[in-house]
Order: sequence, then C-alpha cells, then structure tokens
Amino acid sequence: MVVLALAATAHADGARRFAIVVGNNTGASDEPRLRYAEADAAKVADTLVELGDVARTDVTVLGGGSALALRTAFDTTKRRIGDWHAGGGTSAILFFYYSGHSDGISLELGPDRLPRPELRALLASTGADVRVVIVDTCRGGSLLATKSGRAGSGFDVRLEDEPTTRGEVFLTSSAANEIALESKEVAGSLFTHHLVSGLRGAADSSGDGKVTLGEAYAYAYARTRSSTAETFVGTQHPTFEYTLTGEGDLVLTSLVQRDAALVLPSGYDRMIVVALPRRAVVAEVSGDGQRRLAVAGGHYAVLAFRGDRALVAQVDLSVGSEHVVAAVDLTSTNVDRWVQTKGSEESDVTAALPQSRGVLVSAAGSINTGVANETPALGGAHVEASAARPTGWVVAVDAATARGPTFRETTALASLGYGLGSEWRRFRAQAGVAVVAGAVWQAVDSMARTDATGAYGAELFVRLGIRVLGPLSVTLGGALPLVVLQLRADATSPPHSTLIALPSAWLGLQLAL
Repeated sequence: MVVLALAATAHADGARRFAIVVGNNTGASDEPRLRYAEADAAKVADTLVELGDVARTDVTVLGGGSALALRTAFDTTKRRIGDWHAGGGTSAILFFYYSGHSDGISLELGPDRLPRPELRALLASTGADVRVVIVDTCRGGSLLATKSGRAGSGFDVRLEDEPTTRGEVFLTSSAANEIALESKEVAGSLFTHHLVSGLRGAADSSGDGKVTLGEAYAYAYARTRSSTAETFVGTQHPTFEYTLTGEGDLVLTSLVQRDAALVLPSGYDRMIVVALPRRAVVAEVSGDGQRRLAVAGGHYAVLAFRGDRALVAQVDLSVGSEHVVAAVDLTSTNVDRWVQTKGSEESDVTAALPQSRGVLVSAAGSINTGVANETPALGGAHVEASAARPTGWVVAVDAATARGPTFRETTALASLGYGLGSEWRRFRAQAGVAVVAGAVWQAVDSMARTDATGAYGAELFVRLGIRVLGPLSVTLGGALPLVVLQLRADATSPPHSTLIALPSAWLGLQLAL
C-alpha cells in the first residue's frame, strides 16, 4: 500500500477543493490483476494538483490500499472539510476517483470489498457541499444509486463554486452490464485516459482556457465510445447521475495555471503525447481541430496517426514555455495498437509505443589545428555519440593527420562532455564543455623515429544541426580544446609542459537511433 498526501488554498471564488484518489490493481475476486489502475490514479491526482486548483495537502492518493485505508482517508478529509467550514470557509468541493475491479455491487480493494451503500455514506459524511465522483471499473453503472443513471453524450450541469451549491455528480466509465477496457497503447484505462486528456485541454471546446464538468464528461464519453466501438467486447458507454443545485458551470481545470503547453495541429486522426524517457502516456487529442494541452515541463514524444501512417516528433519543454508542433516536425515510425479487456491476460504483442530515440551518432570530416608551425592544418575525421535530447552528454573522438616538410604529425583526442541545447522545428543547437585526453605523434623521416606526447585538458564546443530526412540530419560543429603537452624547444632540450589551443571544425551527418 502506498499512501501519499498531496497548502491549503481556497478556489478563486471562495471554495476549497479536496480529493481522494484511489487505484488498486488487484481485486477480491478471481479477476486477473490490472496493469494500470494505480498508474491511472496517479495521473488523475497530478492533473488535479497541476490544473484543478487542488492543493497538494488536500489530496490523498491510495495506491493498492485496503478498505480500512480508504475509510481512514475519508475520516481525514471529513476533519479537514469540517475545519474549513468552522473557520469560515464558504464551500467545499470533494473529488473522489476510483480505478480498479468491481463486481457491480462493491469496490474491490485487494481482498477487501467496499459496498456501494457504504461508499455513498462515506461520501455524504465528509460534509462536502459538492461531490464529484468518478468510478472507472467494469459494470460501473451498477454502482449508481438509482436506475436513473444513464449513458449519454452530455448533460446540462449548472452550478458554480458558491455557498448555495449542493449535491453530487456520479460518473462511471461503463454501463451496468459492460466491461471497461484497458489499452496497452496508452498504458491505461481508455476512459481515464480520455478524461485526463480532456482535463488537460482536449475537452476545451469553447477555447476559453477552462474545462468544465460538462465538457470533460462529453469529451470522455465520445472518445471512449469511439475508441471501443471496434473491440471484440463491444462499445463501452460511460454513464452519469447527478443531483445538483446552483447556477454556473463547475470548472474542473484551468489551463491558465499550466506549467508548459503543447499546441497540437489539426488534420490527424489522433495525436498522443508521451513523457520521455519514462514512456508514460500523458494525453491524447482527436484531429478535429487545433488543441492546446497543458503539461509539465519536460521531454516529450508526440505521436500522430493519419490513416495507416504513424508519425513521431520529440519536443523539449521548459517551465513556462509553449511549443507549437508543426507537420515538418513529424517523421514516420511504426506503432502497433492493441486494446484489451480491463484486467484480461496479455498476449505477446509488440510494445505499442515506439522506442524513444536515445542516441545520436555523427560522422564528419574535420579540419584540426596542428601543433607544429609546419602543419597549421590537419585533415581528419570526427565521430561522436550523444544523448538524443538537446541537453545531455556527448562523447567524441577526433583523429587528424598532415605531412610537414620532414615529418608527419598525427593527433588523436577523445572527449567526454555535457551540452546545453534546444530544438526548434528541424533545427538543433547545442553548446557545452568537455574534458579531453589523447596524444600527438610526430614521425620524423630523416631520423626514422616517432616522437609522441600525451595531451589532456578541457574544451568548449558548439554544434548546429538541421534535420533533412527522417532521423538524418546535417551537423556542423566546432571545438576549442586547451590541452597540456610535453614539448621540446629543440632536439637537445628537455621537455616542458605547454598549454596549447587546438581548435577544430567539422561537417557531416548525424543519425538518430
């Protein structure tokens, strides 16, 4: 069991928001173990904290917990809401989310069961003025209090976070006799996947930067139906039931509070955003129009589907930044899609998400400065490997040679460094520092001997690249190594340490692996 308490703040219009988020991969029955219920709960909690105006100390996340742990979470939240009201707080909103197994009568928490009447009583006992309940489980519609719960594309909920608002909204991922589905492709339940996508901006049909309860449900309903329409178990229909009073729209998330944002283009059947390197699916949008998704800063892959084609782009987002994904950013990739019954045994299939490109390999021709005055320029080769992200490690080897009047000079340097960089569409730039070690040889013709000296030091480097075709780029770079060498003034003098600069430049090709 993992229990994580996620600074008490009031909503902009006076209400304070609380959340209990539960995920359990195991059930009390003989159902197979779920893959993604606990991960789905973590996604929902992160979304509520990042965009839903829920303070971290007002969120309780139960991953793999027992029925006792859930009852304790309700007691703790009840005390917090009571303290809020006693201190003059006007209104409290409670979000409750559950993902796991259910027999249609009870929630299953490992070997424990929490019956529907007890869940209803626990929710009511918290004293929250508004309760938004989301249950993602098989036969979820059976958990509704009455037979008035129904499937539908949307509902007219009119309320706002004010003291006069009262009531409860109960959303389930499936009807009373339906199976809920998990997808290996999106690494989660389809309903929760589309709900979180909607909350992050895909459901903002009005374009006002806010996602309301009605918008979130309508989006999750439509996308869940379309995603499951062709599965072997049949279409899944989310259901709802509500008893609310008040005026206005309940805003679930505000995209203005975002950490960073991705703007995804229209013209594709669907687009999926994946956080790298964890390969965690963050959100998905359909291709019916441009959408802005609020996400955390980080490194992402964007998958785009059009017909039988799959394309991918990689994006780095710093905190506070916004990136517009363009068609030129997307290159072809192979993606296998697969959907399974929630909790069913998995077959041996290819991983649905593409492996992220972890390494860039470059080969280039180079021009290097020589040590001897008689060899001002050496021609050679530059080979390197680096992290696929613009900011990361770089390993390189330079080898160059040239003939002077009476000798041949050869230089070989290896470097290990770290660069800071950025990408913009097809362009990439990076600059950094590295440590350098190697050797310089001078083969003297008349004396039939080779003089060698070790070299060590540090360098500054810069790299520029432009993607020309798929994973292939043209790269231009330069380095300024400052190395210590053991040199002699003449053949009879003892060697002495000398600091010398050996700048180089190269032009070549780079391949993303």
